[in-house]
Amino acid sequence: MLRLKKKKIIIPLAALCVLVGVSAFIPIFRNSILVIFRFPLNVLSIARSEIKGIFFYRKAKLENERLIRQISLFNQKLNRANEAFLENRRLNALLSLKENSNFKCIASRVIGRDPDNWSSIVIIDKGTSSGIRNSYSCVNFLGLV
Repeated sequence: MLRLKKKKIIIPLAALCVLVGVSAFIPIFRNSILVIFRFPLNVLSIARSEIKGIFFYRKAKLENERLIRQISLFNQKLNRANEAFLENRRLNALLSLKENSNFKCIASRVIGRDPDNWSSIVIIDKGTSSGIRNSYSCVNFLGLV
């Protein structure tokens, strides 16, 4: 049985070798032989490019997810830098207000607000121990508060 299979394989291989040999030496047959071999090679080439496409898609998807995480991280860093820049600008404006004022200035922060919409009461972190008294004015770099 095994011998029979070997004989079935040997005959087509011999015929193929004869065709390739004939096409190598006789130019008339060369084009027809090349056309016969081109079709399976084209099919294999298309299959190979599709398989590469599947692997490339997976790789591109992983790279895309990594880049999205990296963009998110950079956006967070950019937001922090923008906040620091805006805070620096506000502090510079307050410093210039203090330097340009003819009055004694005490810097303080707002630590609380009245939740009522009818009044505009704020609570600051300075008091009488810092030299602040009732009826003192409160200003910021935009003007009178």
